[in-house]
Amino acid sequence: MRTLSKWSPPWTRYGTNRARLGQERRKSVKKETKDGKLGFEPFIDDGKSVGSYKSSRTAKSSLYPNIPFKDCKWDFFLCCTPPGRKAVSALYDALPERFEGCKLWLDEQHDSTDKTLVDGICYSRNILVFLTHGSTSDAKWQHQMRVAIGARRNFILLGETDEMQGKPSIDELISKCPSDLKSIFESNLIIPYFSDPDFRSVTFEKMCRAQWVDISEEAEESHHIQKHRKDLFYKLFPYDEDTDPAVFPKNFVSFAAAVGLPLPGVSPRATRWSLFVRAYLVVCMLLCSMRFFTPQGPGFLDYLSIAQLVALHPVLLLMISVTTWVLGSKEVKDLLEHQIECTKEGNRLRLKLERLTLVLGALTAVFSLWGWIGYLPGFWTNYYLESTQDAYPFFGVLGILHGLAWFLSLPLVFGIFFATLLVAFALQELGYMGLVSAFDELHPEIASAGLEEITATSAGMNVKDGDLYRFQVRYLQCWNLYRRMQWKASIPFVLFWVAEVCLLAWSIWSIVQGFEPIADERAARFQAHWHLPVRLTWLVGASPWFGVAGYMIGLLPWGSSFYANKIMTASNRLFFTNTNLRSCFLSFMHDFELEFRVLFLQAVPWTLLLSLPILLVNSLGYVADVVRLFRAL
Repeated sequence: MRTLSKWSPPWTRYGTNRARLGQERRKSVKKETKDGKLGFEPFIDDGKSVGSYKSSRTAKSSLYPNIPFKDCKWDFFLCCTPPGRKAVSALYDALPERFEGCKLWLDEQHDSTDKTLVDGICYSRNILVFLTHGSTSDAKWQHQMRVAIGARRNFILLGETDEMQGKPSIDELISKCPSDLKSIFESNLIIPYFSDPDFRSVTFEKMCRAQWVDISEEAEESHHIQKHRKDLFYKLFPYDEDTDPAVFPKNFVSFAAAVGLPLPGVSPRATRWSLFVRAYLVVCMLLCSMRFFTPQGPGFLDYLSIAQLVALHPVLLLMISVTTWVLGSKEVKDLLEHQIECTKEGNRLRLKLERLTLVLGALTAVFSLWGWIGYLPGFWTNYYLESTQDAYPFFGVLGILHGLAWFLSLPLVFGIFFATLLVAFALQELGYMGLVSAFDELHPEIASAGLEEITATSAGMNVKDGDLYRFQVRYLQCWNLYRRMQWKASIPFVLFWVAEVCLLAWSIWSIVQGFEPIADERAARFQAHWHLPVRLTWLVGASPWFGVAGYMIGLLPWGSSFYANKIMTASNRLFFTNTNLRSCFLSFMHDFELEFRVLFLQAVPWTLLLSLPILLVNSLGYVADVVRLFRAL
């Protein structure tokens, strides 16, 4: 628990629930709330302190001072009519629990004059208006609203939802509202107020969306966070000392920076290192290409292995470019800033990424060490070292350069490969989290407990037409973002499968040759150099075209079917008290395809029966070639 002495400004603690940073965040606040901020010291008034119900001043009057928000004494002023007094008292008790260290101001603690009321409104950042039946017809309410409009305060509207406590009819409120006050309803959303403590947190979260935000402070915080954070982070997560809104854990951020994969917000040093890595990969590709013309020496195995390595370099460069492009796209930014609100799923994703980073880091070390054993002894030998003393030292220089290049490139190659695949996995999870967040619009209980816990029970929810409409709008927005992300991230996967189909011709020919030993010129090299068999086994395991790495990149798009099944299963387990609405809901859900579908790459379960044999045939064809060679020794 924080004490008041450790209190930090509210916009750095609670404004982050809906949006922490960026131009997109500030634009969304302006659309919804006209620059409002939820604060800490409520000025509570139920109309009793007003001596006169009539106000001779209008909303356009200059007699009401426009106090700068940073100079205000209180953060919000609670306004209600007598039917809402009970709810206001509940808010008075709940606010200290929600906002630790806050101080509350009650009207009976001050004199009941109109000057006190006006000062309370003018020196408050937000006017929190609690609406009940007949609020807009009340003269005291109208007076307070005119003062607030004249002082250019920010409005936060709460609407009672309990019929027994004066639930209002919005149409009736607006129809009976004076014309000079109707702009309050036109420019602000009415937030449902739930008296149940389990659902009240939903009200508070929506209030955070409508609060006034000090843009200068927000910009300063944005600069501070961007300076110290090297990864993407959620903007809607409740952020405190125990919750980290970062998408990627620190160990993956460090791993990606080390291998040259620049995440959004990285330091200039990391960006320069990434540019060096790309240039280095181009140099390595040129060096490998030269092996086609220099088959002499113990560093040469065969042309097929060289072709695999040369083709790998442009694939890695493409994966880096596409990954950075997608991570910096407006779709990912919109998803993180305005859509994802499921904290539990976010924390689970961080845990998954932490563990996967450790596993993939270990695989990078294993494959690099394996590759060093298979390659470095072939280049750092007397054959090349003594050639540097000859009249034509080309082979010696080439061998030494190859050895140095392989020593650094292997960790980079595998690190980039695994890091980009892990980012692709994270993007898939983020798309799923955005879709799951849309379900919060159906019922406050889903927003409070989470979709997974709700679907574990068979209790029916009282979903209204408006709830279903809001869900459909938000789900469609998230689905469009999800599909655009799939298309942008699909380029390496589509090209990989084009290459796999093209390799089928050679693989089928190799399988037809059988596994019996045949005369092979490579057998003599194998007997003369012990490291070449190690290199060949390394290619069987690490090759992105025939080995384990190929299965990892090739089958990743089918992971979308897992998430599609989770969402559809959860949808079928949701029960509404209105069965007609549930039928409409299920029909709506079945209209949206969630699997990875880009051009010919349709990653649905039945196409796996066709795609997996392609990978197996290519692997078997390469293994047949290796077996024939080993049996020929």
